[in-house]
Amino acid sequence: MHFKHTTVNLKQLDWLELPNMLTFSQLTIAHKIFYQPNNTPILTNLITPYNNLTSLRSSGKLLASISKSNNLSGDSIFSNTVGKHWNLLPTNLTLLPSLSLFKQKLKIHLKSHWLLSLH
Repeated sequence: MHFKHTTVNLKQLDWLELPNMLTFSQLTIAHKIFYQPNNTPILTNLITPYNNLTSLRSSGKLLASISKSNNLSGDSIFSNTVGKHWNLLPTNLTLLPSLSLFKQKLKIHLKSHWLLSLH
């Protein structure tokens, strides 16, 4: 449920709506895992890059592996959720090595999809 006054205030403050804020935080963690693995040693086991042995169109992308396990532990839920979100991002976002630039572009991306869902 969206409240018109809240939506207007969020747009004016340049904030993300709560579900997008959570996605933003999770994808920021994923970016750190992929691009700064030495700074996030505890988290590096949660998300791993997808390594395909065959040459596909997706081979130039930085994709996350997604487990096919039915294990419902917190680790696997985080890994699968974040992995799916990461893999849905445009390649030009996932290949940005700069965290600050990634966060800036990710915010714009999430806002544009959120605004499209309001119509």
